[in-house]
Amino acid sequence: MVTANGIHAFLPAFTLTDNDVHIWSASLQQPARVVQRLAGVLSEDERIRAERFHFEDHRSFFIVGRGILRTLLARYLNLESQQVQVEYTQSGKPFLSPSHGVHNLCFNLSHSAAFVIYAFSKNRRIGIDIEYMRPISDMEKIAARNFSEKENRQFKTADRNGMMRAFYNCWTRKEAFIKAIGDGLSFPLHQFDVSLIPGEPARILSIFGSEQAAGQWTMHELQPADGYVAALVVEGNGCSLSYRQWPQHESLQGVDEPS
Repeated sequence: MVTANGIHAFLPAFTLTDNDVHIWSASLQQPARVVQRLAGVLSEDERIRAERFHFEDHRSFFIVGRGILRTLLARYLNLESQQVQVEYTQSGKPFLSPSHGVHNLCFNLSHSAAFVIYAFSKNRRIGIDIEYMRPISDMEKIAARNFSEKENRQFKTADRNGMMRAFYNCWTRKEAFIKAIGDGLSFPLHQFDVSLIPGEPARILSIFGSEQAAGQWTMHELQPADGYVAALVVEGNGCSLSYRQWPQHESLQGVDEPS
């Protein structure tokens, strides 16, 4: 079945087990025909928000990022993209509307520069963050304000070449965790510790000083594209990660092919 917007509906649904985590990545720079078709699956509120962007590339990136989210959610829910209802917490974390009657599908997304990344899980809270690495003049001051004492000590041990990577490792890992718990930046960033030294495994070391609390979460370092740093945090242990690139021809033919 093809909708009026050219989006294929009711193709085989994507399936998740309780141990699965699906990670999708995509470029936000898409041809005009793809942007137009993705705009057709947005909600009225999202279309209004898109029109508020002053610059065309910002508007296009927003449309692509939210349009892809809807096409992916539709495949997990076995719905048409336009039927997907997404709501947001006070801190801005998206979640499925209770009207769907689906309470075990968890997802999160993050974008930076021209890249977007998504994570989907079942019965596990999840958070993901991506950042494009660029020099920051006041990097050490930002770290002093936002990193924990332990993290700052480790950060200062990094050599000049590794300092920027250590900074972005820490930042994305902290962001992914607070997105997983859904508290946004209201959660005190300095009250939990993450690993940050390049080459060391990504881990939450302690939460409010508790290693036991940290052990209830699993953290993964991701390598989505050159020049980017990303982190994933999943509730619990023993999850199996699967990486996928959008568009996937079989699942999104109506988006990536001209009509």
